[in-house]
Amino acid sequence: MHQKRVFAFAYRMLSNEEDAADIVQEAFVRAWRSLGKFRMDASFATWVCRITVNLCISVKRKPRPSVVPFDDDYIDHSGTTVCTDSVATAVVVRSAIASLGAHYR
Repeated sequence: MHQKRVFAFAYRMLSNEEDAADIVQEAFVRAWRSLGKFRMDASFATWVCRITVNLCISVKRKPRPSVVPFDDDYIDHSGTTVCTDSVATAVVVRSAIASLGAHYR
């Protein structure tokens, strides 16, 4: 009943569908675990949205891991990779992802 509204809150704050979906799931789990603490001062929707906002704030405060971009510039024209372990790993991962079907990419 409240999933769309909660997702909208999370998506607005995080600008990422996957992160928003994870937050929505966590918000409903936390709400379910804390039902005994719900005082009914406000509506359930307001309460679960507040849980969502708090979770989003926590996510935004955490530092994001650095990501090696998947870019063709890491491969020279002879087909060999530029010499760093992380770049070589990125090339291998990119190749593996490219071999997946479009639905799984």
